[in-house]
Amino acid sequence: MTAEMPIVSRLDKIFPKKVASAIFIEAISIIGGSDATTEWPSVYRIAVGSGYCSGVFIDETHLLTAAHCLRGINEADVPVNEVQILPNGPVATELRIHAKYSSGVFGSPNYKYDVALVGFEPDLSRKPARLSKVSPKPGVKITMVGFGRSDEADVGSCCVKRAGTNIVHSISGSNLHVRLPDKPAESAPDFDASILGSGDSVGPWFNGAGEIVAISSRGTMQSSSAVSINAPGISDFLESF
Repeated sequence: MTAEMPIVSRLDKIFPKKVASAIFIEAISIIGGSDATTEWPSVYRIAVGSGYCSGVFIDETHLLTAAHCLRGINEADVPVNEVQILPNGPVATELRIHAKYSSGVFGSPNYKYDVALVGFEPDLSRKPARLSKVSPKPGVKITMVGFGRSDEADVGSCCVKRAGTNIVHSISGSNLHVRLPDKPAESAPDFDASILGSGDSVGPWFNGAGEIVAISSRGTMQSSSAVSINAPGISDFLESF
């Protein structure tokens, strides 16, 4: 069985490059999805140090992302002035990482609390997404959105907003899981069995109503996981800002 790890980490083993203190690399997109450049206006690409992540605005000020995008090995946080909306957008004014999230001394993050908020100056032109009040159950269709490569082996396929759908396969603790079907015949005709490409472990998962249900966290080449925003300890964090 392939052990799960931050999606960014497994890409670093395929395409080694020097990264900053946080656990990130060039943001990677949805494998099996499609171009969503004109869709999902709440989802943005952000520069984080020398790397990139995805995030979703939940109001005119706060962008929701994964904690491991902002905090690296040995609990080293990215400086707030090194987080910026792309392209050429404003620089962050505040980083709020879940108090129980730990990246681990040897890079073994606590994925249960892998969420963070990035604060920016208010902008009424932003179109934030709503937070769902209910976690999806197994069998429910979700849409994953993010930026970057749609093909892990093709460096030139990065940096375009893409979206892909799948079905919630299982739930464990605060995490939702999707997977690729064992056989093509297991795929339902109304979804494309997408998974996250390496590095896009920070993009949002939406339900059929367009509400945020989770933030991407980790995965393998066969499955992807996200932190449910309605899990105990996560919903409290989001309500506290």
